[in-house]
Amino acid sequence: MLKTYTLTEMIGEWRTRCGFEPLRADCIAQCSGTDVDAHLTRLIGDWYINLLLTAPAALLNVEETAPICTLSEGRVTAGPGVVRVTSVKLSGWVNEAEPLTRDSPAAQRALALRANPYSAAGVNTPAAVLSPSGDSIEVWPCDESSRLLSAKGIVYNTDSELFTLSPTLLADIPRYFKSLAEL
Repeated sequence: MLKTYTLTEMIGEWRTRCGFEPLRADCIAQCSGTDVDAHLTRLIGDWYINLLLTAPAALLNVEETAPICTLSEGRVTAGPGVVRVTSVKLSGWVNEAEPLTRDSPAAQRALALRANPYSAAGVNTPAAVLSPSGDSIEVWPCDESSRLLSAKGIVYNTDSELFTLSPTLLADIPRYFKSLAEL
C-alpha cells in the first residue's frame, strides 16, 4: 500500500524520527539560529531521490512512462523526469523485460547468448540491459517495426511537494540521518 505525504507531513515524520520532536510544552524558549525545517527539507529531497534510485520498485509509485520515453535502434531512452525505468515491453513481445545492470551475472549471460540465434532472448523472454553510461536501455529482440508499448518507471517531479511511497520506507529515516552525521 502506497501513501502520499505532503512536505509538511514529511517534515513532521522526520522531526519525530530524528529526535527533534516532541518538544517540551511546559516551557517557552526563544530560538534563533538554524532553520530546522529548511534543513530537513533539503535532507528529505536528497533522501527521496536516493529512495527513487535504489528502493525496490514495489515500495514506490510506478507509472506508465511510455509516452515520454523513446525507442530508437534497439535502445529505450527515459524521458524527462523519469528517474529509472522498471520494465519495458515492445510490440511483438509476450512478456515485459526488467532492465538489468550491465555488470550483473544475468545481464552478462544475456549479452553472451545474444549472438546465438537459438539461445538469444526471444519474444517470450526478452532482454533489457542498462547501457554502460546508464542513460538508456538496450532491448532485444528488436527490429525496425518494433514499437514501445509499455515502459513502467519511477518519475520525480521537482516542482511537486508530494512524496508517494510505502510507509515502511519511513523506518529508514533514522539510519539515513545517522549516516549523514558520520560523514
